[in-house]
Amino acid sequence: MDHLLHLDRTLDELDPPRWPVPAADATHLVRKVHQLRCVPLGELGPADLRTLVAQRVALPYVLPLTVRLLVEEPLLDAYFYEGDLLLATVAVPASAWAVLPGLAARLRTVITVLPDATVAGLPRGAAGQLTRFVARPPNGSLVGALGPMRKRFRGSVAGLRRRGPVGNASRPARRRHPGRPRGRHRTRGPALEVS
Repeated sequence: MDHLLHLDRTLDELDPPRWPVPAADATHLVRKVHQLRCVPLGELGPADLRTLVAQRVALPYVLPLTVRLLVEEPLLDAYFYEGDLLLATVAVPASAWAVLPGLAARLRTVITVLPDATVAGLPRGAAGQLTRFVARPPNGSLVGALGPMRKRFRGSVAGLRRRGPVGNASRPARRRHPGRPRGRHRTRGPALEVS
């Protein structure tokens, strides 16, 4: 099914059931997503698509529009910074891409031709996100699929193995000896007297 044929319809029509009106005390983001579900697909802008992708709303209908924009301009500044739409899109779970393998392949091609300098200019951790997306084969497993991106972002992939995907938060805290001071101001034996 071509998901771009429905540009005159809303997500509430295409992705039932219709969402109820948000509660009075709902956050701005919740109200915004509810409003976007009532906008025809053809009228959604890059910032709207970024919001819907980041919130994982109706991805089978939103991802085709997003990839179409990213093919034309991969580092589109949708709302926050250059490349924010691309990074939100590659963060989508593999299960969403399973129903859209052709779109995932197109996006992988776009990512692999990005110049190294461009990737280096993206926010911290972006190279790792792009590497993981490209390494993910169409069936969703990562075994033996890093290919050319491994060489290109070798430092990023190696850093992911050491630190984990969330930086240092996934590494267990070090234990220190209770009698030793912290930091680099440790004393290394008795102080020497100079005469």
